[in-house]
Parts: sequence; structure tokens; C-alpha cells
Amino acid sequence: MLIRKLIILITLSVIFTNNSFAMGQFERMKNGEILVEDSINSKNKNGSVKMTFIINQSPEKIWDLLIKYDKWPNFMPDLEKVIIKENRPDHAVVYVKAKAPLGINISYTLKRIYNNKKYLITWTMIEGKAKSVDGSWQIFPLKNNMCKIIYTNYVDLGYMISPKIVSMLTKNKLPNLANGMREYLKNN
Repeated sequence: MLIRKLIILITLSVIFTNNSFAMGQFERMKNGEILVEDSINSKNKNGSVKMTFIINQSPEKIWDLLIKYDKWPNFMPDLEKVIIKENRPDHAVVYVKAKAPLGINISYTLKRIYNNKKYLITWTMIEGKAKSVDGSWQIFPLKNNMCKIIYTNYVDLGYMISPKIVSMLTKNKLPNLANGMREYLKNN
């Protein structure tokens, strides 16, 4: 009986501790904090990065920005060039030239798949010198015209630099992307 009560007490403690942490985390993100962490992407690759933040905009306005490739240079600080090769209602093929960590310039072509109902964009590299580039944007509408944004990214340059190191260096730059996006949406 004592063991059962102890198990229940520990379980409730864990549930409420995690819930209060999540609530505190949400409040911090509402106040502008950007959460950047290591992640394992859908293909179970170490070296993935996940960024979560909140924007005070409608999901439609955020979605529109993410699929209007001519707007990308306005909020993506490391982007040098973007060329739309194909643009359809359910996907796009986009050539990207960007600065990777350590000042390495990389270029690749992405196939970006749109799931409008879930406000989800996923991408994978279909051409380029990197070994792999995969990621996603997902918009979660909240109340009061706020949205939680989750961005994931995995880059394997295929050189002597491991994806784990690329991830570590990328994590330092991701807040610039989130802040650039917030600023652009606020002013346009």
C-alpha cells in the first residue's frame, strides 16, 4: 500500500512538474524567448536542430511569407540567393545559395512539400554538393492571433565537418532567423 501511494505521488509530481515547466516555457516564448535545442529529425538523424518560438501574426500571414520565396532575403540573414525552379500549389522546387557555419558557402536545390491543412512545410535536398539537407516549418495557431512556430533543420555537408558540429554552430544563428521573421512580419 505504501509503495502504491509512493508511485502515485511520484507520478503526480512528474506530471505537474513537467506541466509547470511547459507553462513557464510557453510564457517565456510569449515574451520573446526563442527555444533552440538538439533534436532527432523524422529520419532519426543526430545533428538535427529544432527551434520553437511565438509570433503575433495570423497563420495565413506567416504561411504566405514562408512560401513567397522572393521575400526570403528580407528575413533570412545567411541567404545569398534563391531561385524558384518550380512552384505548384502542393510543392515547390527551389535553388538556394547560403552561408553555412564556418563561413562555407553551399548551394543546393530543395523540394518543399506543402501541407496547407496542417500549416506544415517539409523539405529535402534533391540536388547539391552537401550530403543531406532536410527540415520543416510548422505553424500552430493559438488564440489572440498568435502562432507557435517549430522549425527543424538537418544539414550534413559531407565534408570533414560532422553534422553534430554543423548543428552546434547552426543553433547559435537560428535566433537571428526567428527575429528577422518577427521583424519583417511586424513591419510589412
